[in-house]
Amino acid sequence: MSTAGEKRSNDGLLPSTVQPIAAGALLAPRTVSRRTQVALIFGVILLSLLGLRVNFAPYVDVPQLATGCPQVDALVPQRGAELYANISRLVATPDFKTKAINLPSGAVQVPATIETLIAQGFKPTRTVVIAFGFDEEVSGPQGAKQLSAAMCGIYGENLPFAFILDECEGFGEAYGSIFATPAVAEKGYLDVRVEVTSPGGHSSVPPPHTSIGILAALLVKYEDNPYKAELSRSSVPYQLVQCHATHGAQFPKKLRKLARRSVNSDKALSKLRDVLVESRQFRSLIGTTQAIDIVQGGVKSNALPEQAWALVNHRLSTESSVAETKAHDTALLADLAARFNLSYTAFGEAQTPADAPAFGTLTLIDAYGRALDPAPVTPLAGKGSEPYQLLSGTIKATFAAHRGLDLAGAGKDAIAVAPSMSTGNTDTKYYWELSRSIFRYNHRNIIGSKDGGMSGAHTVNETLGAEAFLEIIRFFATLILNADESTAI
Repeated sequence: MSTAGEKRSNDGLLPSTVQPIAAGALLAPRTVSRRTQVALIFGVILLSLLGLRVNFAPYVDVPQLATGCPQVDALVPQRGAELYANISRLVATPDFKTKAINLPSGAVQVPATIETLIAQGFKPTRTVVIAFGFDEEVSGPQGAKQLSAAMCGIYGENLPFAFILDECEGFGEAYGSIFATPAVAEKGYLDVRVEVTSPGGHSSVPPPHTSIGILAALLVKYEDNPYKAELSRSSVPYQLVQCHATHGAQFPKKLRKLARRSVNSDKALSKLRDVLVESRQFRSLIGTTQAIDIVQGGVKSNALPEQAWALVNHRLSTESSVAETKAHDTALLADLAARFNLSYTAFGEAQTPADAPAFGTLTLIDAYGRALDPAPVTPLAGKGSEPYQLLSGTIKATFAAHRGLDLAGAGKDAIAVAPSMSTGNTDTKYYWELSRSIFRYNHRNIIGSKDGGMSGAHTVNETLGAEAFLEIIRFFATLILNADESTAI
């Protein structure tokens, strides 16, 4: 990203003399004013080898959510207006485009932004921290986890960062309008191993039910009893629906009326849920899911299986918890344990008397010890939501500027910002102690795309359009300048 001997500002990330830095090293911030200390860090950006990751910390208070999806105005740097204009002109030049096209996407967008700002004479007044990870696809145990420990050691665990930005969502078309959808929450996670044991023997003298047969009945019980999908007004998916209903030009009229009525009517909320859960994707967003992903049992055709087990993967609703999910699964299988005369233990707790006679055993455990409660929700309204407002204004300004739209005219409402979340998990779980505002967003243009704006993602010839790449650089430059000027975060 830089070479030794270059002159830089006296900021933590941009020292007056840049020294070679070991991989994964972090730079401490300089001493700052009292005002600046209120929001010591404006961002942590975690890049994985396959893409950009941005992180944010846990929010233990009850999150405040916006009503009716209000929008903020585009936020354009004021103190750095000339520098911002220079960067806008630079990004449009053929030379810059050529350099950008020749660079691999994802892992260089932020460094390219930083170097561009430095070249234009930018001297930040607050610290920017960039964290490069490499193993997000396997949950980040050697990357984000170690970086988090280092940053907690340097900056403390009392939410020292104003906000953290991780890769994930971008902007695209929905219901005839353009929406940017920064993810502000994540579901929880639990893998349950369901194991049955029973006496072995020769297959020519079988019992009424083998361990495999019993396991099959248990798994059928799971699939016959999916978790009920509930739509809560406090949930992020509900906020997303409200935004689509408010700003989607082609949002179905009847559904729009139902969405509006659901704000105050429980009956309308139930009807809205019933319509929306017809989409498997939306049902997966709002409810706890279960998927039987692994099954194993038996060793040969003439021997009764003494053991059989299966793994059930749960993605927990943001309204639920690991404890609640364990309790649900424990109760779900209790009657079958009794029916098949099994000694039952669930997550370390005996469910049947220890001395009771039994044909076999049923055991539920956290398969890998990686259970995770849902992530704290980033504040979207009221006190604490200033980082979300700043990000929203930056998105609007970037979108308009990259297309030459007048912010007082066509550019004012060219894009709406709606909070969202995905059905999967990221390695931002390691950053919950660092900030209450964590955004998973990298301003990737997916308009008209069937593959999320990236051709061949996670496979050969993975590509990102040149204009989309340039717009991401413009976005990060605008975000850094806006955060540097902000007195609210």
